[in-house]
Amino acid sequence: WSKVGKIMDLIFETNRVGVTNIRDMSATLGQVTDTASTLGVSLEDLFGNFAAITKGAPSTGIAVTRLSGLLAALAKGGEEMDAIFANMPQQFESTGHALRELGLQATSQAIFDEMGGDVGRLLNLMGRKEGVNALLGITGANAKRATDMVEGMGTVGSVAAEAATTWYPSWSKSVKESAKPFLLRRPH
Repeated sequence: WSKVGKIMDLIFETNRVGVTNIRDMSATLGQVTDTASTLGVSLEDLFGNFAAITKGAPSTGIAVTRLSGLLAALAKGGEEMDAIFANMPQQFESTGHALRELGLQATSQAIFDEMGGDVGRLLNLMGRKEGVNALLGITGANAKRATDMVEGMGTVGSVAAEAATTWYPSWSKSVKESAKPFLLRRPH
C-alpha cells in the first residue's frame, strides 16, 4: 500500500493546491509519467510542477498536454539546449543531466533565463507551443509558486493511506484503481 498511498497523497495535494480534480488527473496524468520517469523527474517534482501548470491552463487535459510538450522538448534536447547547460557553472554534459540534478523547475528556469523570456526564441528552441506554455507556467513570475508547490509535495504525509485503510476500508479498492496509471510507471 505504501506506493499507492504516496501517489494518492500527491494526487490529493495536487488537487488541493492546483486547479484540477482527482478524476481528471487519474484519467490524464498517466500520459506523462513514462517520459518523466525516463528523464529522472521524481513524482514530487512531477506533481508539484503539474499543479503549478494547472493554475494557467483551462483544463487538466490541456495542462497535461502542456507538460507533455515540455517533457518532450527536454527529452529531445539538442545542441542549442545542451549548450545552455554546458555553459552553466556546474557544466552539465546534457539537458538530461541538468534535469536530473536540478529538477524540472530549475532546468526550465535556466532555459527561460538563457532565452531572455522571449516566447519566440523559446518556441524555436522547444518546437511546441504547449511545451513553451508549460515552461512559462513554472518559470519567471510563476517560478516561486512552482518551487513552493514542488517543495510542498516533498512534505506530504500519509493521509491517503491512513484514511483508506483506517477510516474507509471499502474505499481502499477504488483508491488503488485510481492510482493504477501511476503505479504502472517506473518510480523515482
